[in-house]
Amino acid sequence: MHKAIGHLVATGPFPVVFLVMVLLVASRSNLVYGIGRYGRLLTISGAEPAAGPRRRVWLWANAGATQRAMDNIRRRGWIVISLSYLTVGIQTIVNVAAGVVGLSWPRYVLAAIPGWLAWALIYSTIGYAVWRAAVAAAAGSPVGIAVIATALAAAVAFLAVRRLRRSRRAHGASQDG
Repeated sequence: MHKAIGHLVATGPFPVVFLVMVLLVASRSNLVYGIGRYGRLLTISGAEPAAGPRRRVWLWANAGATQRAMDNIRRRGWIVISLSYLTVGIQTIVNVAAGVVGLSWPRYVLAAIPGWLAWALIYSTIGYAVWRAAVAAAAGSPVGIAVIATALAAAVAFLAVRRLRRSRRAHGASQDG
C-alpha cells in the first residue's frame, strides 16, 4: 500500500494526487477526532465513577479550571486545528483533543478544511519526497540510527522511572493510611 501511494504521488497527475491526499488526511483526522469523542464519552461524560483511573480523569476533567480551559478551546481553538496540519506529530494530538473537549463535528471540520488543503498541497508536491529522503538518510546513517536508538531508550527510561515513582507514592500512601 505504501509503495502504491508513493508511486501515485511520484507519477500521478497533480489534481488526482491532490484529491487523494485530501481524502487521506480528512479520513485519518476524522477517525482520530472520533476516537477523542469516544474517549470523552468513556472517561469524562456521565456520572462520576466510583474509583480508579476513570474517576481521577473524571474529577480532573470536571474541575472548574479544566472546564474553563475546554470552553476556551471550543471557542478559540479552531485556529490550532488548522495550523496543526503544518506540523509533524502534533496534528494527531490536536485532533484527538478536539474530540475530547467536545468541539462539535461541524466546527471541527470547518477548522480542519484549510489544514487538510495545506497538508495535501505540501505532500502532493515536495513534502512526500522530502519525508522519504529524511527517513532514508536517518535509517541509513549510523548517526541517524544512534539518534533514533537514544530517543527510544530515553523514552523507555522515562516511562520506567515515572512508573517506579508512582508505585512508591502509592505504596507510601497505603502505609500512611
